[in-house]
Amino acid sequence: LPKRSSLENMYVQYSQGFPGVTVENDSIHVDRQQDNVPESMGQLYTAVEKNYIDRYPISSEYAEGLYAFLELENLSPRAVKGQITGPFTWGLTVADEEGRAIIYDNQFHDMLAFFLGLKAGWQEKILSQISKNTIIFVDEPYMASFGSMAIPFDKEIVIKLLNKTFFGIKGIKGIHCCGNTDWPILLETTTNIISFDTY
Repeated sequence: LPKRSSLENMYVQYSQGFPGVTVENDSIHVDRQQDNVPESMGQLYTAVEKNYIDRYPISSEYAEGLYAFLELENLSPRAVKGQITGPFTWGLTVADEEGRAIIYDNQFHDMLAFFLGLKAGWQEKILSQISKNTIIFVDEPYMASFGSMAIPFDKEIVIKLLNKTFFGIKGIKGIHCCGNTDWPILLETTTNIISFDTY
């Protein structure tokens, strides 16, 4: 519900708890100079190692609709689906304090994928209260630009970062791309479903 609050746009919504993240005036960036960044990075990697997904929730301030959905009574769907923004779309949109996309910083390169994986795992856990059959999609509209200057990464990096995001998902996992891309690359990840928009 991004018109309810800018905290619910697809980049800010999954940023809560990322080391150095700053959200102000409807914009988001990562300030690597914050004093607590090294400590926050260590805490994040500990959470990844020990699978402490509860330490990286999505609060109601960032996802009011999700919490309203969880409060509905008498739901018994065969399956329930959630989604997060993928590492390329998130990492190429969110910049550091100098305006450089955070995905280009080697210090944060893998971290952002693991971070989104924790968010995905948390979302899967709470949605499993609605149905034991969960589907979590990683939304990657930027993958439609793979092979161009917009995504200057080779195939191995794409597969690695997507799989690191998938680490937190125990159930069915999917990738959504809003257009055409290099589909064989996505098929080499651990995804179960690939979806795309047609026009």
